[in-house]
Amino acid sequence: MLAGGEDPIYILRRLTRAAVEDIGLAEPQAVAQALAAWDAYDRLGSPEGELAIAQLVIYLATAPKIERRLCRVRRGAGDGPRPPAR
Repeated sequence: MLAGGEDPIYILRRLTRAAVEDIGLAEPQAVAQALAAWDAYDRLGSPEGELAIAQLVIYLATAPKIERRLCRVRRGAGDGPRPPAR
């Protein structure tokens, strides 16, 4: 997206939203990492700050997602979808 000319602040805003909504409960440090990357980009600018964005993308991509935790909670309560049997 950066190479395509997308605004880095837009990218950081979307990544922060993902950290809050999709990852936050499963990985509590995700929001702190997103805000730290945003701060680093604000302080460094391009191109150096783009490394902070890349690091955040990798962190969020490899972090546990909230859906897995919700599925376990629902399974334990007996009122949610069960994951496929393996």
